Amino acid sequence: MVQTLTTLFEIRVTPQVKEERPVSTLAFDWLFMMLALLMSVGIMMDVWSHFEFGPDQSIFNEYHLLFYSALGAITMLLMGVQLYNVRQGYAFEYALPQGYGFGLLGALLFGISGVVDLSVHAMFGFESDIEALTSPAHLFLFITWAMMLLAPLKGTLARLRGTGQAITFWNSLPMLLAFGCVLFNVSIPLMEYFPMGNQPYFLQQWRADSTFYSLALGIAGTLLQTVVIMGAVLWFVRSTKVPFGGFTVAMIILGLFFTLINPDQLPIAMFFIFGLTLDLLYNVIQPDATRQGRFVLFAILGTLAMWAAAYGTYISLFGLQNIYFSGYNAFGSVAQAATLAAVMAYFLSMPAPQAQHATTEVSHA
Repeated sequence: MVQTLTTLFEIRVTPQVKEERPVSTLAFDWLFMMLALLMSVGIMMDVWSHFEFGPDQSIFNEYHLLFYSALGAITMLLMGVQLYNVRQGYAFEYALPQGYGFGLLGALLFGISGVVDLSVHAMFGFESDIEALTSPAHLFLFITWAMMLLAPLKGTLARLRGTGQAITFWNSLPMLLAFGCVLFNVSIPLMEYFPMGNQPYFLQQWRADSTFYSLALGIAGTLLQTVVIMGAVLWFVRSTKVPFGGFTVAMIILGLFFTLINPDQLPIAMFFIFGLTLDLLYNVIQPDATRQGRFVLFAILGTLAMWAAAYGTYISLFGLQNIYFSGYNAFGSVAQAATLAAVMAYFLSMPAPQAQHATTEVSHA
């Protein structure tokens, strides 16, 4: 009788909505990362064209076409997976693996930022020189691009933790590639201040304008580049175990970008040596955030390795006479950078404050 009434009035039991997130797969992480790399190559080539040929003359060029096509593929991939998982019973807000919802938001906002950027170009023309790095419209593009690049990084971490797999070089490679792309994403708008791999202010060519300001820019750039790169490295070490070769892969990606801009300085060699040295230091010291002394030591030695690779590569190519820093400036700026890295490591390895239990007063009769 009950079954008859149920069929008659088409009463159905609403399936329970899944509120947990699906776990990504290695294949999905790779697919997304390949599209993200394609998009990153397009942006990298667009930056190169600005350096080689000056401001764009049209919004319809091959580099824009490349990274906007990759953006479209990323957006369709994530929206398709989300709709599929909703049909499988997942709640809409939890339908994408960890990190990829943030990536989809970044893709949508990148598209909106691109429309704004192209509209600004149509109305006011194209940026030239350093304007391209300080443009607010471009800043939003960099931020939303970073949101997409963080997706496979967070997704891989969640996959490895959720499945209980041991972290190896091969099953974490999408994460390592994403980390390298994030590094050069952050480096692009700051490249004019980075001595390592771009326009080193410790070169003789900058001395003719103003010795004092050239020195100040060189020292400030040394500190800023240390904060960006070693800060990211320390965060990465704090977040996960890094397989051997992981830092080398990430730094090669960063070095490839800088080599595209300044091939004569061979930044790829600088960053390869730095990445390989980081891998060796990581495996010898075995730092993590729970062992503060090792974490701080890794930060100090990593910073020294970074600038030793930069100076060593440059001197081997162009000779010592092309560096006009005095001994105090050269060694002092690196010492300041290492001290700054140690401070960052100290704060990153501080234990989280314990929750204070509320005390209740008991009145005695």
